[in-house]
Amino acid sequence: MSLVALGLVPSALGYALLGVSLFFTLLSALALAVVMSAFSENVRGAQALVGYIYPLIFIPSLALVYLDVNSLPLAAKAVLYAIPYSHPIIASKAVVSGDYGIVLFGIIYVALFTVIIMYIASRLFATEKILTAKLKFGRGKMKETRE
Repeated sequence: MSLVALGLVPSALGYALLGVSLFFTLLSALALAVVMSAFSENVRGAQALVGYIYPLIFIPSLALVYLDVNSLPLAAKAVLYAIPYSHPIIASKAVVSGDYGIVLFGIIYVALFTVIIMYIASRLFATEKILTAKLKFGRGKMKETRE
């Protein structure tokens, strides 16, 4: 049997919605990584800080590969829906089943999360807080080397 005969092939609308969901999720991850790594002084420090995002991406992804969201208890379902990086996986399953409401909810949620993160990034880079934060770290190291 083919997937087309079973009705498990997404439509063009489904592919478009999945692409939009992936785009907003990647954009939010990049914005969050920029904000977090702005407080580091070198590339290794930035990689260490961005490493704290990985569990938010990988744990829900691995869990959703093996679990069905609809069969989970309400608390677990709320936790998975609250993590913005789980929505592309939820969207890919929902697109196959034709449930576009969940996909649209995920796109709106991740887009709002992205706007909030980008607003924080713009406020951070528009002021001198980023410079003073780096100067504080620099002064602490200067004191340690002089003593």
